Amino acid sequence: MSRAYYLDYLRGLMALSIMLYHYSSWAGYTPGPESLLGKLGVYGVEVFYILSGASLALVYFSRERLEKFSVVDFCLKRIFRIIPLFWVCLTTMLFLKLVESKITSQPLDISVTEIFLNYTMLFSFFSPADYILIGGWSIGNEVVFYVLFPILFLGLKKFGLRSIFALFSISFGVGLLFSYKIVTIDATMLDNWRDYVNPVNHILYFLSGILIALSIKPLDTNENKGVNFIVLVLVIIGFAFWLYPVKADINLIHGLDRLCLTILILVFVSLFFKLAYFKISYLHGPLSMLGELCYGIYLIHPIVGFSIAFLTERLLGWSVVYAYFISVPITIILAYIVHRFIEIEFINLGKIVSSRLVGSRLKSVNK
Repeated sequence: MSRAYYLDYLRGLMALSIMLYHYSSWAGYTPGPESLLGKLGVYGVEVFYILSGASLALVYFSRERLEKFSVVDFCLKRIFRIIPLFWVCLTTMLFLKLVESKITSQPLDISVTEIFLNYTMLFSFFSPADYILIGGWSIGNEVVFYVLFPILFLGLKKFGLRSIFALFSISFGVGLLFSYKIVTIDATMLDNWRDYVNPVNHILYFLSGILIALSIKPLDTNENKGVNFIVLVLVIIGFAFWLYPVKADINLIHGLDRLCLTILILVFVSLFFKLAYFKISYLHGPLSMLGELCYGIYLIHPIVGFSIAFLTERLLGWSVVYAYFISVPITIILAYIVHRFIEIEFINLGKIVSSRLVGSRLKSVNK
């Protein structure tokens, strides 16, 4: 199977956007909800979910893989992909919080139960808002979706595409329930955050990605017919998303505004999917690198930013603006290092462990 380069590009751009949104906000220049960065600070995560569903469907829902799917293989590869770097960042964050509490003489307001739930990823099932890592809630949601994925696979195998569409329809209705009833317009986004981060509120994006991959055929890279038109529509949809009027932060996750913005990103990702196997020759290197580093950028940027801001302010008297400015290249460099020496190593280890376990199980079945 060819590499879906355009999905890598989009994944990397979303990670970069979320990092820039956070750094701008922590530096005192919070992007407004009417701005492109302000919208991507929220919907960049939703795009991650769509891309996750689409990528998994591309890999596992092909005709030849439908007969060979192994729950053990899938789970092991997901564990080795997600957990090692998550644990490294979680341990680092806890250490930094402990150091900060000693320096500032403030108590460490994290319970043993919270630590246990975060290391086991169980917080995403029992208390999604009790995450320790900034952005950890979205990784917890991904874990929930991964647990559901084998069930989706079995549903597709037995009932066909209508099973995914039925679940998507239900999840869309649940999303509307959250948007119009559970998330309240007369409160702030922060006040609604515990409800908003619930994985039930986001599974529609993951299922959307699966539907996109199963119902849209990417263009053949040997035929450029229609590419220019798709790029033109992408630009139009992108500007529509950017210029869509949003009055306040809460409107990004509530009511008609959320519905319209959701439709725009679904159309946008669907068009990107049509170009999945194409390359942007003059930007392929940096964009593909961002795609590879997206998980590291997403997880480590709060650790890098807060650490540099804390140290430069205390030791050099720097403004936080300068601290977060230099945090951008440092985050990308560190993301490359952790990708090379942690992510890739554990991904390869996961493949080895999976092949041995699944292979041994097949041998025992065939005896």
